[in-house]
Amino acid sequence: MKKVYLAFLWHQHQPMYKNPTTGIYELPWVRLHATKDYYDMVAILDGFPKIKSNINLVPSLLMQLEEYASGKAKDKFMDLTLKDAKLLTDDEKMFVLPNFFLSNLENMILPFSRYCELYNKKNQTPNGSLFEEQDFRDLQVWFNLSWFDPYWRKTDEFIKYLYDKGKDFTEDEKRKLIETHTVSLLAGNIVFEEGSESTIATLAYEYEITVSTIDAHDVVIDAYKVTDGKSLNNMNVMEGDRALKFSFDSTTNTYYHLMQENAYQFLK
Repeated sequence: MKKVYLAFLWHQHQPMYKNPTTGIYELPWVRLHATKDYYDMVAILDGFPKIKSNINLVPSLLMQLEEYASGKAKDKFMDLTLKDAKLLTDDEKMFVLPNFFLSNLENMILPFSRYCELYNKKNQTPNGSLFEEQDFRDLQVWFNLSWFDPYWRKTDEFIKYLYDKGKDFTEDEKRKLIETHTVSLLAGNIVFEEGSESTIATLAYEYEITVSTIDAHDVVIDAYKVTDGKSLNNMNVMEGDRALKFSFDSTTNTYYHLMQENAYQFLK
């Protein structure tokens, strides 16, 4: 049988979530994915020393990881997690209720009885009228806890303790959980020791510029994501003898390339 040479290239990316005006991260995905994905993808290789891994790291992701790990980065989700549940304002509660269930329903909410209970209670009364102080505190914990990869449940005693406890968390436990995030973020700043079987690749500062081929008869640049603030809304941009039409979705801050009556979306 002919030998097959197979290479896996893992692509790890996040766009820049930091608001350049306020300095606040608008979304928490770098912080949460660091606890769920980035570290354990390298750590798992310890059990398979003969396997070589290739990982593509986008510079914008690395910069954000470094800011979180050094304590420079803040996001609203983190701030509202750290705030004492009894001090949450009505507006803050209305932000927490829908947003602190932004976890995969089947894998990250339903398997855990307390998180599932809170999810069902939220669906019964979206205005949060059934939520008491402890409900909000447990929700603050469970949203962040659900984003810890199973790897941490096996290797970190405190994370395992929180999963086993399941409910009635304290403010001290909540603060310690966020401190543990920092530890995982430091680990998520992937460091390959000398002699590692992993290879690092990288590309432009942000990954949104995508070049692809449509078919053998029609090779064109498929989409652009601009980052300099220029508006391409409803504009026709010539590429060779092709007119590329762009549309802008303000709700997702995403440019779409419209071609052959199909919309190709390029987002995180």
